[in-house]
Amino acid sequence: MDYQSDRILGLDIAGGQRKAVEVAITENGARITSISSYSVDEKVRPETEPNGTKNYFSIADNLVMVKEVSIANPDADKIEGQIKFELKHSLPDDPEQFCYDTIATNQKNRFICLLTRKTVLSDILAKEKNITGFKMRGVALGLGFLRYCDNQSSGLICLTDFSDRRASLCFINDKRIVALGHFDWQRLTSGSDRDMFRLAAELKTFLNFKLNSLSKHYPEVELESLYICGHLFTDEDIEILERKLGLKVGEPVIRRSCLSDSVSKTGISAIDFLVALGLTAE
Repeated sequence: MDYQSDRILGLDIAGGQRKAVEVAITENGARITSISSYSVDEKVRPETEPNGTKNYFSIADNLVMVKEVSIANPDADKIEGQIKFELKHSLPDDPEQFCYDTIATNQKNRFICLLTRKTVLSDILAKEKNITGFKMRGVALGLGFLRYCDNQSSGLICLTDFSDRRASLCFINDKRIVALGHFDWQRLTSGSDRDMFRLAAELKTFLNFKLNSLSKHYPEVELESLYICGHLFTDEDIEILERKLGLKVGEPVIRRSCLSDSVSKTGISAIDFLVALGLTAE
């Protein structure tokens, strides 16, 4: 049995569901030890939440301001101060009203800054207990992929999660997060081809917008593939998306070495919990 040095719980609330994943950090790496999903109306807590577990919650993408910052001479010890200085004239309110998080892209002078109002975090803290930290859904989606999934590509890929009516997107290049996004979509109810064509059109418009923005930083990089999770898509759905988008479309693949025997036996697809998994990636 692996020696457990830490236990981390990721809790993603989206689409009326609370998706929880527990990960044990062992001497052999991270192992997914528990997966569960239940309605937000159910007054239950994950059974696998012992005292001392670190609990990380997701923040809806629309509650986080995402701003790109370029810094000529970034200093690792002063980067937060440098970013605040660059942002102070572009914020709608006093900078002290926000909490900051920073993502270093694969370009040394380009950073993605995430700003969340302190009042938003206070509201979450008032509803939940024992919160260790937060992550934006789109960021957690990317971190979950980078830490737990097979990824043979060093090119530009897009991850999408359709768990909620607001789809989360994360763009990864050279195994680093380089852009984030989200858009509202009409959940598929009839399962008709017409619905999928509509979704493909919405997604294509959004992808073109984001890729046009990224082309300023990566002029010669093209989107290689699209990974989708958080919603049940049939093979026919995937075929429509591939044809309309002109991309290879598929689901991420979680490394089997990250799954405990107990989770493997449940038959639950861990892919639909990729955001919750990303919350455990400290």
